[in-house]
Amino acid sequence: MDVRWLEDFLLLAASRSFARAAAARHVSQAAFGRRIKAIEAWVGVPLIDRSEFPVALTAQGVLFRDAAEAALRALTDVRELLRGQAAASLGVTLVTGRSLALNFLPPWFERLKSRVPDLRARVLTTAMPDGTLMLVEGGVDFLLSYWNEGIPLLLDGGEFEYLSVGRECLLPVSVPLAGGAPRHALPGLAGAPVHWLRVAENTRQGRVVGQLIDAQGLHLQPVFEADFSEALAELALRGLGVAWLPRRLCEPPLADGRLVLAAPPALAARCEAHFEIRLYRRRSNANPQVEAVWRALRAASV
Repeated sequence: MDVRWLEDFLLLAASRSFARAAAARHVSQAAFGRRIKAIEAWVGVPLIDRSEFPVALTAQGVLFRDAAEAALRALTDVRELLRGQAAASLGVTLVTGRSLALNFLPPWFERLKSRVPDLRARVLTTAMPDGTLMLVEGGVDFLLSYWNEGIPLLLDGGEFEYLSVGRECLLPVSVPLAGGAPRHALPGLAGAPVHWLRVAENTRQGRVVGQLIDAQGLHLQPVFEADFSEALAELALRGLGVAWLPRRLCEPPLADGRLVLAAPPALAARCEAHFEIRLYRRRSNANPQVEAVWRALRAASV
């Protein structure tokens, strides 16, 4: 039993709507429905009467709701006590993706630390949907994420706020041929697509790059997929295809000639994927170090 399942069930019991409950949990209705079925499978009896609209609890569901509420209250009280103790020793907790953790976070945190000398931080890396849920559920103080207007991050503006802390650009790169031209050159042909080292489609970067490829009519054949840029960079350096890599990651191999831009000058600007880097927090977070970080960022635009 996952504690989040109990929270899902109680939210459904209160809202009596799969659609509203799924939206509040920032997941698809199908995924939310699978969680509720998992709870019923664990308990062994139906808890939701789906024949009614709006849905209702069965008699067994009412008993389970009361038990779930009592269990969550007890767990929440203990969790808040332990978090208060941990906050005093651990400072702030930040969740982000692996690429941002490796390529953006170290120099950014160094500058931030110079402005908040007593700052203590713990960093977790995960996929952004999971990171967003961790922020929503109060498991972390900050979420550091790529943002693009084509695929917004849905967080309630009344409950959460953000600061823009940087920008990133993904560039299509390839190893060069002997004469300096890219081995895997864009835009490719319908009958001869370019080998493509793809950022996973379920990531923010992957979806934005996918939109860009469709908009520019590029012809690509995926040969490898990963959810973090460092794996793609290694394969791009081995000559296995074109990859869209963060500028911070590919600048050294571009400078020494190990990689070149895969798009010709006339197409290059239209093949760049641009992102804002945002830091999110819950407005009501009372951790003093969270507030100290926020004040420093606003004052110095770190």
